[in-house]
Amino acid sequence: MPDIRLDRTFWPVGHGAFYTERFYDHAGKRVFTAIYDCGSGRRWGKTSNGANDASPKTVQQLIESFLPSQKTPNGVVVKDIDIAFVSHLHVDHINGLPTLLPRIKILVLPSLSDCRLLDAFLYNSIPEDVRNGEVPIAEISDDSRADVESDVQSFILRLANGEVENTVQVVPNDGEPPIDPIDLERLDRDITSGSAIRVPLPVGHNAFWIYKPVDADACSDDVRNAIIGALQQHVPTGSIVDDAGKINWSKVREAVENAGLKAVIAIYETVFEIKDSSQHNNYSMPVYSGPDDSINVPHDWRHMDIHMDTFEAHGYIHSWCDIYPHPHHGVQIPLGIRCKLLSCLYMGDFNAKDDDKFSRLQKLLGGYYNRVGLQQVPHHFSDGNHRAELYKGPLIAFGNISGKKDRSYKQSVFDDIMNQGCNPIIITKDRHDIVTFDYYMRLH
Repeated sequence: MPDIRLDRTFWPVGHGAFYTERFYDHAGKRVFTAIYDCGSGRRWGKTSNGANDASPKTVQQLIESFLPSQKTPNGVVVKDIDIAFVSHLHVDHINGLPTLLPRIKILVLPSLSDCRLLDAFLYNSIPEDVRNGEVPIAEISDDSRADVESDVQSFILRLANGEVENTVQVVPNDGEPPIDPIDLERLDRDITSGSAIRVPLPVGHNAFWIYKPVDADACSDDVRNAIIGALQQHVPTGSIVDDAGKINWSKVREAVENAGLKAVIAIYETVFEIKDSSQHNNYSMPVYSGPDDSINVPHDWRHMDIHMDTFEAHGYIHSWCDIYPHPHHGVQIPLGIRCKLLSCLYMGDFNAKDDDKFSRLQKLLGGYYNRVGLQQVPHHFSDGNHRAELYKGPLIAFGNISGKKDRSYKQSVFDDIMNQGCNPIIITKDRHDIVTFDYYMRLH
């Protein structure tokens, strides 16, 4: 029996992201769980014409079906998610989070500046069918309202007011990554970007797993002030900002509600200088996940299996089969490949195309960057966030889209990944599109 097993699963949530890492001891008991993002761009609430085409709970129910909750005999929800990382606060990455909050012990977020919170509240107020281009702005009626009532918007306001417990913010860092790791139980409310969060593996050895969140973005005060100035026009009485410069978030909610959907879209696109709201994904926090130097990887990790029910590969499935002869069954993967595949870099909607941001990402990850074997494709295979250089080292690139007609997906990105010698996996909204990497380790 292995001393420990790790199941790393990419879940079929369509245009969104929900990734889990679950560690089990030698007896098969789950001893540690981490998640990265928790949301989906599936229809989940009111559309631009006010129709309620799906229950607001749909996505949350989907997440619950993937990772069922547990309760004590007294009916109290068990906190069984040890740590959760959120890349950014856009709805398709967090709309499953409200149902998981009672289960999360530590919630790690990018720095919650006023600018980022305002960005999220405006973006999330725009219905999905407008964001994905199904409904042109010209067809939106003048009386269409922006969403201020959903669970996601309530969550954003609670974050803004400091009402969400057990949160850790990752503070941007233009310097070198901190040298010393931070033990999980000693996390502060704020940690420096590039810090290594160290998790002890329960195997009776001095062995650790590392999570390394990187906030390489910034949102300027100029953007904050531009949003506030535009919203202030829609508040009949009172000010959004008090004399001390503090935002009154109830006034922000009032302004967005009063403005109406067309005005909110105009404000958002004007402030961020974009042609449509789906193009804006600047504030996203990558997270590295992998073993630290306490584990002698080639010696300790005995084998790794991969299990897939199905996945869309757009005619490229042969490349996967050349490396792993039976991708739809558990197969033992050669030593050199399985060692590389231990380390994963989750990206969210990180803008890898930006040279400065990409350089800071590499700098803050340090030597861990070159260990990455599993690489999330930023922003759902979008060319707006794409950088071919990302795929020179990793063996597998993965990402979620709603399907082949997903507006973000670009075939050129898929081709670039292949040309770098990396193997892409696409996870869609098909319930069978579940990809799980099972890792088995015995320490000596």
